Amino acid sequence: MANMTVKISADSDVMQELEDLVNEQNLHYVFITGGRGKLKDIAIVSHGMDSSINKIKLAGPCELLTVSGKIEKGKERTNTNIRVILKGADGNKAGDGQLVSAKVFDDLELDLRHVDTKKIIIG
Repeated sequence: MANMTVKISADSDVMQELEDLVNEQNLHYVFITGGRGKLKDIAIVSHGMDSSINKIKLAGPCELLTVSGKIEKGKERTNTNIRVILKGADGNKAGDGQLVSAKVFDDLELDLRHVDTKKIIIG
């Protein structure tokens, strides 16, 4: 396993930058273990206690309180699943759920851990 911190510049598309990273570095399985920064133009899907599914759009800027997830590069496409909890400018929780899309408001840092799937023993 290799740890790395990725810096993503302002106005960049978060999902596209992560997909580009795994393709350029030929990474097949990456965990997102943490991060710092603010997002804007955010779309998340939130699952309620009553089994409801809510699509939430936030203009931002919203600060990342927590971020975790995984990026898995398949043969035909990259599967990205990122969970976030966001704080609004007023200091209150703005939203939480699966990140669908977002742009970086100012610099964003994400802590990643690459897992070499060839070294995983099954059985």
